[in-house]
Amino acid sequence: MWLSALVAVLSDAPGSAFGAGSSEVLSRLLGNAQTSASHEGHGKSLATAVSPHSPCPPPRLYESKDQAEGQITASSSGLLKANRTQHEPPQENTEMPPEAKNNETLGAVGGSTGTTVIKQTSKVSGSSEVASPSVKPKKKDEGKQKQKQHGLAEASQKLLKRENNLFRSESGNSKHQVVHRKDEEKLKMDYKTLELEVSEVIRKSLDDRNKETLESAVNAILQEEEQDKHWKEAAGKERPSWRPIKWREMHDMLLEKVVKNRMQHVDEEELGPETLKWEVCNLIQNDMFQVVRNVQGCYPPEFDICNVYAQLYHQAFSAKLRQLPRHNIPIEACIFILKQVRDYSNNVLHQEELESYIKSEALDPLLPAEYLESLEEQYLSHKENEVNTLLSNVLNLEDESGKMNKATALDVKQLVDEVMKGAMVLLSNREKAQRILYLLPNFLTRYNKSIEEFLKNQQSITEILKAHLSGIKELRNYIEERDNLPDDVKAVWLSTAADIRDSCHKYFLSRIHDNLKVNYRKLWTPDWFLQHHEIIQELEDQLNQNIHPLKDLNSACLQELLSQLHFEVMIEYVRRMLKRKLKLKNKDKQETAAGLLCEDSFRINTLFIENGSDKRWLCEILPKVSEVLKEQDSDILELEICALLKDHPDLTERQVHSILQLRSNTSCADKRMITECYHQSKTNISSSDPAPPFFCREAFVLQQDENTSRAFTLCAILCPG
Repeated sequence: MWLSALVAVLSDAPGSAFGAGSSEVLSRLLGNAQTSASHEGHGKSLATAVSPHSPCPPPRLYESKDQAEGQITASSSGLLKANRTQHEPPQENTEMPPEAKNNETLGAVGGSTGTTVIKQTSKVSGSSEVASPSVKPKKKDEGKQKQKQHGLAEASQKLLKRENNLFRSESGNSKHQVVHRKDEEKLKMDYKTLELEVSEVIRKSLDDRNKETLESAVNAILQEEEQDKHWKEAAGKERPSWRPIKWREMHDMLLEKVVKNRMQHVDEEELGPETLKWEVCNLIQNDMFQVVRNVQGCYPPEFDICNVYAQLYHQAFSAKLRQLPRHNIPIEACIFILKQVRDYSNNVLHQEELESYIKSEALDPLLPAEYLESLEEQYLSHKENEVNTLLSNVLNLEDESGKMNKATALDVKQLVDEVMKGAMVLLSNREKAQRILYLLPNFLTRYNKSIEEFLKNQQSITEILKAHLSGIKELRNYIEERDNLPDDVKAVWLSTAADIRDSCHKYFLSRIHDNLKVNYRKLWTPDWFLQHHEIIQELEDQLNQNIHPLKDLNSACLQELLSQLHFEVMIEYVRRMLKRKLKLKNKDKQETAAGLLCEDSFRINTLFIENGSDKRWLCEILPKVSEVLKEQDSDILELEICALLKDHPDLTERQVHSILQLRSNTSCADKRMITECYHQSKTNISSSDPAPPFFCREAFVLQQDENTSRAFTLCAILCPG
């Protein structure tokens, strides 16, 4: 009788109690007794027959129906979790019919995973007993998978069904109103329990093992959002006290807390600036990889979940950076902050895999623009001072002991390039980084003056100057390779660098010319005409002796130096010829001199070209002059002068007269006729491919990159006045 009384009390409890896992509650209370409930309204009751021979001990009796209901409500708090995972089978020490041991527990929130049928049988004694239940379960694997993937969404659906059923009832009966309030409170508690379950899943969104459950939680949120919308549209109707439930807002707030907690965790493990830099950027990048690869598939497109996470991490990281000091910070802190901004941009916002999923243009700046600019200015100013200090060391060509400083323009090129590349990487801005490059013009000017002053007071610095010559060559190449430099700026810088090169060339070439003075004086003299072979051989030997010590120069520098020497030797040769110390009075002497001139041209030019000179065009000058010397016909002589002028438009009238004066038999009439022809040809000349300038001072000025100061002096002698 005591058992029947208890069942009668439970039958009058709110219908939601049985609809929300009553099978499990009663199983706990009654031991092996199996129950079945089918409850759709407030007026239905549950009838259960229990065998008096049941081996389970008598259950606890409650003093009132309310006390029994309270126990059921308290027991339901853990049922939602049971609905999400597979229930454990009964323990071995729990006695129950063998058939029931194979059954699965009923669903926690208003439903079961199978259908249980309780049969009643009557014995002779007239007592009732519980027959073995007949269960129709779903396939085991499919049921487990579905329960795992859709547990939270199904629980939400069952709660929504109970909510709809509960709030469709409009009975005015006082007894039913009391029942309605109790059902409502019970449903509200079940919602709270489900909310805790959903919240826990959202907190673990970035866990790989949580993917399937996360998808179910998101579906539950969508369902509840739809229900909120339904109640909002149903204005004037009685609605549950928990509506709107606003699970979408809860979801967004939870994600924000998740991100803040993960960032805070990095702070707590901070070991120093470099560790912090790596940990923060690495954390954000890895979490965004997880969102893109796994999390976003659990959400519908309208959530835009990738950008939600990107926005949250961006805001958290920005807040972290803005907490750092802003004024009078050391340069190390300045560089650290700039690295943070760079790494975040490169490794997150513009990382190849993540970039297409993040709307970076919609994100606010990590730091205020004026603050970021001040940091960049502090960094660039520091680097400029650093570079200027090192450049000054190069300009100090002598150390304290009076020895030549070994730092050269090569060190300058490497220094400037390294610092500029570092600034470009850190600031991600080529234009700003080029401020370092613009330190070069002032340095080049000062460097040239330092070289010139130093050369005035030094005698034996050949080896050190070779190093400087190689360094300035590298620096010139570096300037030429700067495609982003305006052409006019590049031309000015290269011109200054060429001046430094020419100063170094002057040191080497002036000594060579001093050694060749004796050989130069013998050219185009009567002795040259009579002892030509010996004199030109001596010149060749002396040239080889002076070139040999230069062979250890950088190949490019050696080529430039020998090309310049080649040019100056040819200038000196022509100057000696035009001094008119040799008179060619007849045809035989003129033809002989023309032959010797061609031979000298061949031997001198061959020597230089074999040693690396690139001025092959110099080979053509003396043979063309020889044609003028040997020609006897005045008309043809005019043509030869015009041909020479066409190939060398810089040839002056005075130089033409000097060549003609070598020919003592040229009449004044012929000279006047040739002069008129020269002026006419000069006016009409239009050579499409003239040789490089050779004869006039103005041409040398135009060719600053190929001439040295000595070349100007020689040309002035060639063209006096």
